[in-house]
Amino acid sequence: MVNHIVLLLCFLSVSCPQECLNGAVCTEAGVCDCQMFQAHGKRCQIVPNDGKDRDGICKSWGQYHFETFDGIYYYFPGNCSYIFAKDCSAPEPQYTVWVHNSPQCDGSVYSCLRSISLFFSSQDEIVVVGHEVRKEGIRLTLPQTIGNVFIERLADYILVKTTFGFSLAWDGSSGIYIKLTEEHKGKPCGLCGNYNGNKSDDLIIQNSEYTEDIAVFANSWSIQTPDDAICVTTASDFSSPCSTDTESSEAIFFKCQILLQFPFLSCHENVDPYSYISSCMNDLCRVDDDETYCRAVTEYARACSHAGYPVRDWREDFLACSEKCEDSFVHRDCISCCPPTCTFEKDCLGSNLHCLDGCYCPDGLVMDNGTCISVSNCPCIYHGKAFSAGSKIEQECSQCTCTGGIWNCTEHDCPAECTIVGDSHFTTFDGRHYTFLGICQYILVKGTGKDKFTITLQKAPCDQNLDCGCIQSVTLVLEDDMSKQVTLTRDGEVQTGPSQGFNFNGDIEIRNLSSLFVQLKTRFGLKIQFAKDGQRLYIQVNTSWKRRTLGLCGTFNGNLRDDFLSPAGMIEGTPQLHANAWKVSSACFAPVNIPVVDPCNINQQNVGYASHCDIINQELFAPCHPYISPGLYYQLCRFDACKCGSSCLCNALAHYAYICSKHGIAIDFRSQVSYCALVCRSGMLYHRCSSFCKHSCSSLSAPHVCNDDCAEGCNCPDGKYFEESINFCVPISSCRCYYKGRSFQPAEILPTPSELETFNAKEQLISFNLHFTFEVHTCPEGKIYYDCRYPVPGLPAAGVNCEISCANLAMNFTCVPSPPCASGCICPPGMAEHKGNCYVPDSCPCTWKDWEYLSGEVIATPCYTCVCRRGIFTCTSYPCPAVCTVYGDRHYYTFDGLEYDYVSDCQAYLVKSTDNSNVSVIAQNKKCFDNDIVCSKSVLISVGDTEIYFSEPSDKQRTARGREKNPTYQLWKAGYYTVVHFPEQEITILWDKKTTIHVKVGPRWKGKLAGLCGNFDKYTSNDLTTSNNMEVRNAQVFGESWAIGQCKSPNETIKPCEVHQSKFPYAKRECSILYSDVFAPCRNVIDVTSFVKNCHTDTCNCNLGGDCECLCTSIAAYAYKCCQQGAAIHWRSPSVCPYNCEYYNQGLGEGPYILASYGQNDTVIGANITSRKLFPLPRISTYENVGFSFMITPGLFKDKDLSLSLVSLESAERPNYFLYVHDNETVTLEQWAANSSFRRRATFFHHQGLWIPDYSAFELHNKKGFFIILTASGIKVSKYDDSEEFKRTSSFSIEDLHASVPYRRMCEWRYEPCASPCFKTCSDPEGVECKFLPPVEGCLPYCPKNMILDEVTLKCVYPEDFASQIPTTMRTTWSSLSPLVTHTIYIEPVDRCSQYVCINMGWMLYNVSRNCHKNVEKPDCGFRGMPVQVNSDSCCPEWECPCQCSVLSELSIITFDGNNIALYNMASYILVKLPGEIIVAHIEKCPTNRVRCLHVSPGGTSGLCFKKLNVTTPTNKVLINRLARKVVVDSVIQPLPFSKHGLCIQDTGAMYVINTPAGISIKWAHVTGIIDIQYGLHSNTSTKTEGLCGVCNGDPVDDLKMQNRTIITNMEEIEAFIKSWEIEKSVDVTTRRPVRNCTEDNCTYCMELLNRRVFVPCHKKVKAVVDTYCTNLSKNDNMPWEHFPFSLWDGIPIPWCHFFTLLINDTFSLRFDSQLSFLISYIVCSFWYHQIYIPSSSHHVCCGTCQNVSCTFYTENGTLSVHEVSGSTWVSNCTKYECAKTAVGAMILGSSVVCPPFNETECTKNGGTVQTYNDGCCKTCKKEERICQKVTVRTTIRKSDCISQRPINVASCEGKCPSATIFNVNIDSHLRFCKCCRENGVQNLTVPLYCSGNGTEVMYVIQEPTDCSCQWN
Repeated sequence: MVNHIVLLLCFLSVSCPQECLNGAVCTEAGVCDCQMFQAHGKRCQIVPNDGKDRDGICKSWGQYHFETFDGIYYYFPGNCSYIFAKDCSAPEPQYTVWVHNSPQCDGSVYSCLRSISLFFSSQDEIVVVGHEVRKEGIRLTLPQTIGNVFIERLADYILVKTTFGFSLAWDGSSGIYIKLTEEHKGKPCGLCGNYNGNKSDDLIIQNSEYTEDIAVFANSWSIQTPDDAICVTTASDFSSPCSTDTESSEAIFFKCQILLQFPFLSCHENVDPYSYISSCMNDLCRVDDDETYCRAVTEYARACSHAGYPVRDWREDFLACSEKCEDSFVHRDCISCCPPTCTFEKDCLGSNLHCLDGCYCPDGLVMDNGTCISVSNCPCIYHGKAFSAGSKIEQECSQCTCTGGIWNCTEHDCPAECTIVGDSHFTTFDGRHYTFLGICQYILVKGTGKDKFTITLQKAPCDQNLDCGCIQSVTLVLEDDMSKQVTLTRDGEVQTGPSQGFNFNGDIEIRNLSSLFVQLKTRFGLKIQFAKDGQRLYIQVNTSWKRRTLGLCGTFNGNLRDDFLSPAGMIEGTPQLHANAWKVSSACFAPVNIPVVDPCNINQQNVGYASHCDIINQELFAPCHPYISPGLYYQLCRFDACKCGSSCLCNALAHYAYICSKHGIAIDFRSQVSYCALVCRSGMLYHRCSSFCKHSCSSLSAPHVCNDDCAEGCNCPDGKYFEESINFCVPISSCRCYYKGRSFQPAEILPTPSELETFNAKEQLISFNLHFTFEVHTCPEGKIYYDCRYPVPGLPAAGVNCEISCANLAMNFTCVPSPPCASGCICPPGMAEHKGNCYVPDSCPCTWKDWEYLSGEVIATPCYTCVCRRGIFTCTSYPCPAVCTVYGDRHYYTFDGLEYDYVSDCQAYLVKSTDNSNVSVIAQNKKCFDNDIVCSKSVLISVGDTEIYFSEPSDKQRTARGREKNPTYQLWKAGYYTVVHFPEQEITILWDKKTTIHVKVGPRWKGKLAGLCGNFDKYTSNDLTTSNNMEVRNAQVFGESWAIGQCKSPNETIKPCEVHQSKFPYAKRECSILYSDVFAPCRNVIDVTSFVKNCHTDTCNCNLGGDCECLCTSIAAYAYKCCQQGAAIHWRSPSVCPYNCEYYNQGLGEGPYILASYGQNDTVIGANITSRKLFPLPRISTYENVGFSFMITPGLFKDKDLSLSLVSLESAERPNYFLYVHDNETVTLEQWAANSSFRRRATFFHHQGLWIPDYSAFELHNKKGFFIILTASGIKVSKYDDSEEFKRTSSFSIEDLHASVPYRRMCEWRYEPCASPCFKTCSDPEGVECKFLPPVEGCLPYCPKNMILDEVTLKCVYPEDFASQIPTTMRTTWSSLSPLVTHTIYIEPVDRCSQYVCINMGWMLYNVSRNCHKNVEKPDCGFRGMPVQVNSDSCCPEWECPCQCSVLSELSIITFDGNNIALYNMASYILVKLPGEIIVAHIEKCPTNRVRCLHVSPGGTSGLCFKKLNVTTPTNKVLINRLARKVVVDSVIQPLPFSKHGLCIQDTGAMYVINTPAGISIKWAHVTGIIDIQYGLHSNTSTKTEGLCGVCNGDPVDDLKMQNRTIITNMEEIEAFIKSWEIEKSVDVTTRRPVRNCTEDNCTYCMELLNRRVFVPCHKKVKAVVDTYCTNLSKNDNMPWEHFPFSLWDGIPIPWCHFFTLLINDTFSLRFDSQLSFLISYIVCSFWYHQIYIPSSSHHVCCGTCQNVSCTFYTENGTLSVHEVSGSTWVSNCTKYECAKTAVGAMILGSSVVCPPFNETECTKNGGTVQTYNDGCCKTCKKEERICQKVTVRTTIRKSDCISQRPINVASCEGKCPSATIFNVNIDSHLRFCKCCRENGVQNLTVPLYCSGNGTEVMYVIQEPTDCSCQWN
């Protein structure tokens, strides 16, 4: 660079036509020298940024600096407003960004005011000034969501994120940074360029012309806003900031060169520094001060951060740049754009910058509400309120504690309640809501097991209103004993069994709660509250009844899906079928397929009452909304109010108020709704919750104490009590006394017991009036007549009203209370009635979904198998997948069956894995029709490192990170669904490209998922669990917790059909198809009620357009559910949501036709199918293998101007073969080929009646004027001539082939409402790969049996005739199997191991995996673990047993080939040595509490462990400190993961994993310290290892090879082997003594242990190893124990747990610790090492720990020093240590001295000398200024639009030359002498340049110096 400075000084007087820019100088030739910054252009106005990772970012900073998406920097001093970036791909841009420069900017460019404006689609302008964001003049509070745009502040940046791949960062003053995803390539325009990857065309002005004039380009994008001053355009010859003072320019240049030095060197490869040196000079030439200098340098550091390569701690070298942060913040060079927060972890979606700089929280802390806190102190949110960590709240019956932002709740084990409101609305114990209309007696609850009971419900017409049913009575029967029954009637009466009276032995307590409710309560956890008007019934059971209930109230197991479990043992599909299954009497008839009609459509007179239901959605009930969504209760209220007026209205409102009261929300609605005011008589007052028990005279006489049970109604005021005899509230002095059912006046004397008995006898007298008649009746065969006047023992007393039926037998119940007797024909004793016939009970059929199954009949599905026996199904269930469905703008159906609505426009997690599998599905509603109507969804699928993004405009986009780890996925087209299938993960996603998504997951995911689709734990009741683990009941609250980004509360239209009343009639009419006979086959399979409601909602909500889309999606959702249950519904028609498949059929063409010649009578074009030759064929002739019929298809070559007249002629007998014209003008049949040439040669102009009426001629498309002709000699091509003969021979009659079946019948695409999309294709000839696809709706192909579908041409072909282009199939890692749509161009493999090979002009399928040279089977490796693949060929894998060396925590090593050695000294050892790689382990003192509780005798290992590991490769030196959890690479602390030059280091949380270039894999466990070293994975194992781990060759004999290559064979000499690999001798005494005095060496006890059951699964893998150990042990009397993983206790050899751990390879997971309880724990604390013993606080831990009270440290010379816990620090061996007090005792904390990267070779090569600093720990390079010499520069040569293809080496002169200033007395002035570093001679260098303008290559000659020296200027 020095020579450029010299040029700067030497060319002062030279001028160029235009001033040079960007620090360039003008040469003697009058041209700008651009080499300094490798700039381009006549003024050097463009500086390219060639960094490989600049990442497609456009930026502008300091007013005048710009860098485009494609990476060219330019300086433009414009003072107007400009279009910075804009989406120019559509008439309505997705985004537009304006930048407003300051009209006057005289000082530093960073001090001038700048602002930006943002526009998104049709949204209003968003203005950002400083850190203020305004819209329509109103300042927005951040974070803020506007449509699909999210704006927030992070550190000093305003961030704008979108869902369509656009993100922006604004630094608050002048820096604006935009990043786009790849889908936007080629679409932007403006000052940022076009983002097409080409730097040469960025300067395109607004009229689409290219210019090199920066001013012309930028001025064309200027805009004039009303608020701006009049914009003055910038002149083309604008001056350079560095044009005035050349001497200062020199100094500035030297300052800006800092970017070429440390610490910025690490970023050069990724972000080119030259454009930033240019901008730095431009800045400092204006104002040269510290602040401007700092900002200029900051921009380069920012660019590195944005690209993901931050320059760490560079500000330390720039005092002026030291940034002070407030409070607890620290300055960070890399803040994630999606930093961790207290909410659930949110993925960084879209196109965010990698990281930002600024003040932020230190590592380990997160930002919350503007402050930094630890994650453990994160608050928890509940109903919008924040609770600090440790807070506790009551959530229903669970207690929840806030722990680190997550609610930790006790198990949700609450009593359950079943409710019946009106006569038709049921809510089960598990929360399933349903409605059914029926008048009969039903089993409401059947409790099983201990204290079993049955509750029946009697429904009957209300008074005279036969259309309205009421609950007449509720009956409780105990122990299935009809004598133990009690009935509560509608008017409040209590009836008991025939002989029991009220005496239930204290089991039952019945009392009036209020004027409205009576309560029955039992001792076994059952409570019934029954409204006296029969309109409400509440049944509560405690948790002891969990999984013990059946009936209309469901199963009480947390799972909604089985609430419709019938007595037959199957789950019914609809409420009507469910109710009929639990109907007690067969006498009453209830139809099962009559839809529930909205009463508001029938009872118009009651609609006025229904309008009062609005109060549910209004302020009165608002406090309850966050707890209980009002939508369901509003619908229920409208239904009942329209059904029966004011009483039902008030009952519905009272029910919602009752539900709210359970959450502590008291609602007084009766004072607000006049109809519902309660008139209290008898001196009573209205109470929302009170009990007669505390306010009645009778209760005063009762012996029991009143509890807290209460209900709404009238009750006496405080101080008064209700006296039943006078029906009034009286003072206590006026109360009567009650005893055994009698009342006594005040002061009356209680009678004697005998008097009471006489009284009771009189009360119970019953009179009978008997009347006898005799009549004769006839019955059907098999039945007998029952006469109620003459009861028959063994037959039901109610006669026909309750005879024994198959249904009663299944329920094990009969009618209670018994209905009135009805005479008639019944089945004889011992028989059961079923649908009018009598059955033997064992032969009773089973009923399911209104179908009957005979006894013994089997229902088999993939999820269960059921057998009918005695009217009941016995079922066996299997693990089964689950499906979550989302459709419309709000409807969700979870994996566990919960249906709910959630309205939001935000991205939200449908599915998020809760384990570490990194699986998520994110969806977002997308609006269209220029309004708020949602018509599609975008979907982002993440599985592992694979991301697949679906959006409506573009069918798919893929993003992959780390492809080698990506899971295999398949992409399918199934009907109108796009399907993504992950076979290994058992995940399938179906998307209809609109609003419907189905997510199917396998049973392996049970309990491992969360999100809007629920948790898939088979319990529906907890599906609404928020992201912070809180169960809620409001779906909107639940949904918002899973939204990504700050979500605005939606303006939810709860009742769209009322808001858009004009649409409601249309919605009702169109949605009524769901009730019509069209869907009759599904009516008993899937309950249609919720789908009708959703259909109304969706259709009304699409009020501004797209109503058909919404309607059809809603109907299709129900049809899809029916389809999955086997009910195919043909519901579409020309008038209802038509679906047309003709698009696919167009390509089939018309025909088949014969082409009969006009010139040759009775001759047609024939074809030899085998040879493919064409010839004239007589009409009457038929030959074998001859074809003569053709399809006239649309032309294969598409010409938009002539498409109607272009056709191709395809053989009807041989699809995919077309008439094709060769170069020699012959015509044959040729197979379809994927190239333009084939399409042109097989396409013709079809001229009809060209020269003969009704006859056609076919002119070649690729050769105008040439036609197909047929002569007697053959078929060929001929040029047009005007002869009659030509016209006759080129004219053909196109005639139908009457004798054949129409071709379209043989092969066509048809619409199917429900069919399997799996069919035979060319890539899957057997049609087996797609078996997993569910049946779907859409267009499907139909091919004859002997033909398959060609995915390319979309036609049915013979298997040998498919197109030569083979589509990629599902077995490819990056598969894109799309059976219906494929647009690939080249031949690709069918799968990884099969490919098509061109042989004899045909494609042959060659399977590589069947022709491998070596055996591909995996070998059995025994104790060495699992085999590893040593090549990269997935088709012919080669396997080897890996060499595995285990380094155990008690300092023993098991070598690669199975030998065992033990270490004792504090030293460093070479474990593995390879050419170029060395693994060294350091044994050091460790904190005692880190030493595990080893089972050794006193005097064993004390305080030593493997603490550090050195890994040395040819390019890197790594030091890993396990205890400090610190990794240092080349003297720099390195964050993980780290990957470079084949070396990969990562921290999994449980261990370090290191992979080296030579193929060594190391796993080092954090807790145990066990090191597992494998060699052989992806490596050349012919290179043998050395070191303590031995020689990796499978032979244990040569394992113990010393450094001098001597092999130890005598185990007594093993010490010599160990010492030979010791590289650092320690003066510390041996702290571990080998135990050699073995007293027993037989293996009996060992084998007894190893043969225990726990180790059995492992024996077939490692049996040989165990036997070898024990055999060697018994044979070798002198073999020391320390060479095996055993220790001694009282002379008995006891295996250490590590040995057993070692035996367990990756195949098994064993639990053995509990079976080795004989091991004795022993631990000794060292007084010398200043330890104290801390006993274990857990019963499960064998022993306590030794805790240090001070720190002991061995210095480099081996002496021991003791440091107290006082914060003392010391430095040793380039590590700084501190003795710190921790929770586990005193501990030494060490931190390495951090040194910057240093290349010693490079330093000395460039003439520098190496110097050290930081106590000799770090090195730096001291460079002397070089004398002038020739140097080589690597640069890219560019001339106009021609550029060298790659950088080339060009010589130049550089270095120092002498100069001087001497005072001359003769001239009385100074003489200045200056020499320049110049060339001595030159030589020509010829460089080839590629010219993009015309695509040519030219040779360009440049001159370079042959030598350099200092010469006079």
